[in-house]
Amino acid sequence: MLSLRDVLLPISGTGLAGMMQGELIRWYVDQQNQKNSYSSLEEAKNEASKIKAIIESLIRREGFLIVVDDGSRPEADGDGGRQSSSRDDRILAVAPNYVVE
Repeated sequence: MLSLRDVLLPISGTGLAGMMQGELIRWYVDQQNQKNSYSSLEEAKNEASKIKAIIESLIRREGFLIVVDDGSRPEADGDGGRQSSSRDDRILAVAPNYVVE
């Protein structure tokens, strides 16, 4: 079972510590699904929306999570611009000054 400490593990191939937001949400929903917490797919989708709001609060208000990488990638045309991506692509980690017990 994955724990909060596992969020700090490096992501293979990126050299960055943390976890992609989309993977974190999928992990949580899968954990709850194994406990038979959802009676329908719609209920699981609603839960995922709530989790996204909680993650934003943990970043912006609580300072518990930080965004290590925003998930944007360089443009293919080489002009140095950044390509936007969804928040699910950004990499999150526990803030270094937050004590995980």
